[in-house]
Amino acid sequence: MELDIQDGDGAPVPDGEEGEIIVRGPSVCGGYLNNADETSRTFRADGLHTGDRGFMLDGELYVSGRSKDVIILNGKNVHAHDVEWAVATAVGVDAVVAFGCPSEAGEQLVVGVEDRGQLPDDVEARIRSAVRSYLDVLPDTVVRLPAKDFLRTTSGKVQRTAIRRNFIDGARSPGARTEAAAG
Repeated sequence: MELDIQDGDGAPVPDGEEGEIIVRGPSVCGGYLNNADETSRTFRADGLHTGDRGFMLDGELYVSGRSKDVIILNGKNVHAHDVEWAVATAVGVDAVVAFGCPSEAGEQLVVGVEDRGQLPDDVEARIRSAVRSYLDVLPDTVVRLPAKDFLRTTSGKVQRTAIRRNFIDGARSPGARTEAAAG
């Protein structure tokens, strides 16, 4: 097996720099069954574009996340799982989701927390403070999601893409409390 780390233009990146992980070798399949569009996006001449982000350092591969979970805020790459970790660690909220949301001014950061009626009144301010402290970015919106809207897979994983889609489509529960960024 061989692998490369490439930037967004397909150029190799130096050791220690993050990019997309590309793999190739005899055990990589040739494509998706009956899905030519996804096959052409993912299986290219230079190898399988995994959608995973990572970097090489001293001959070791470090996986840092998924490309689809990178939020670009004013030119800065922010990983959704880093935001979620900051909130869980500093605020003590276990059920948290972070994602980018398109706006006229560019991508915005949305942080959602599951609300089963146990969250303190100041949770939004605590979330903003934690994210700013750990990552030097400020969420544009913090939303309290009722348990039924905090979607998970059958194995318990947060369904970030589905929650994001519902947020963008305006399918949030009418009971969800949100706090948009001031100014």
